[in-house]
Amino acid sequence: MIIRTPYGSHIALVEITEEGLVRVLDYVAIDDIGLVVNPMLAEGQVIGGVIQGFGEVVLEEVKYDGDGNPLTQTFSEYWIPTIAESFNVKWYYLEEGKSNAPLPTKGIAEGGPLIGVLPALTRAVENAVGKRITKIPIDPSLLIRP
Repeated sequence: MIIRTPYGSHIALVEITEEGLVRVLDYVAIDDIGLVVNPMLAEGQVIGGVIQGFGEVVLEEVKYDGDGNPLTQTFSEYWIPTIAESFNVKWYYLEEGKSNAPLPTKGIAEGGPLIGVLPALTRAVENAVGKRITKIPIDPSLLIRP
């Protein structure tokens, strides 16, 4: 059985605020998702996946105290991306690697975008602060310059 998956490249440019928050200045995604049946819906999937990935990289964390009690019990303590954290995503697509299915498409959903988002944003943050990041979500205290 031949399984075809999406391929692509994601590139991010970020800046770090004085408070250690990550602001995305520019984001470009290029994906090969096979035959694109509905470009508008596919673009929406990619943009949603990129914003979801941003949340995973810099916002969303379940925290516990020293005794193992959850500190993140409601959405008021659990940060998720909102329109305030969103940013412009430029998306381009290729239709090169078609699948062997009757309709030669490949999945896009969150899989393709999320695979590219996490390393693109993490490496962009590393470049911005000049240090290696080994854990996500990235703690803002690691990004504050002394």
